[in-house]
Amino acid sequence: MTQVTCGRRRNGEESGPEAIPAGRGSVVLLVKLTTMLMLTARIAALLTLASLAALFASAGLLVQDAHGLTLHSTGAVGIHIFSGILAAALAARAWVTRSGVRTAAAAAALFGLSFVQAALGSYLTMALHVSGSLVVTVLSAGITFWAFTTRAH
Repeated sequence: MTQVTCGRRRNGEESGPEAIPAGRGSVVLLVKLTTMLMLTARIAALLTLASLAALFASAGLLVQDAHGLTLHSTGAVGIHIFSGILAAALAARAWVTRSGVRTAAAAAALFGLSFVQAALGSYLTMALHVSGSLVVTVLSAGITFWAFTTRAH
């Protein structure tokens, strides 16, 4: 059996508890890890879309009747949290599998754009806020589509 080491070699042998067997067990652990990361990403992607739905519903209330600011704020916090979890899960998966790097970068961009959107959320910058919401929506939908059409491991 081969060994993957984190430690130093001494007299041609692996030293200390850092020597990890690179056999079938470690492959199984990697498959389980990538599967769990993908499941986390899929759930976070759906919750991000749900937060967007709340934002769109409350935006209509805000524009029409000047009501729904609490729902809109809650949706904004939700998109920050869930897009952050999505970005973290996809980044970890990309690091482990060495694939899906572009999607992980897109998720990180989505997370950053959610804060730009929050900064543009006043009546003076409403045109930018609405345009940004379309970008966030397309990015969210694209990442969700990728997450559900890509194999978990």
